[in-house]
Amino acid sequence: MVTNTFYQALGRPLGNTILGLSRQILFLIPLIKILPIYFNEYGVAAAQGISDICAGLLLAIPFAIHIIKIVDKAETDKVIYDN
Repeated sequence: MVTNTFYQALGRPLGNTILGLSRQILFLIPLIKILPIYFNEYGVAAAQGISDICAGLLLAIPFAIHIIKIVDKAETDKVIYDN
């Protein structure tokens, strides 16, 4: 959620959309279909948490690293040109 909000605050709609939809469509819907087969109602309850963890590990962390590098480079270039 933090990375999603960070992309939104920086005006990066594509990254924001990808991160937001990945939690719901890419991970949550398949997990809601699969986990109840093995864990009954506990699978439905765990699906939201597991989808957040999967989205965070597989997408949010790489996206965060990427955007931090971009912001850091922009800040470095700004400092160089300001002097």
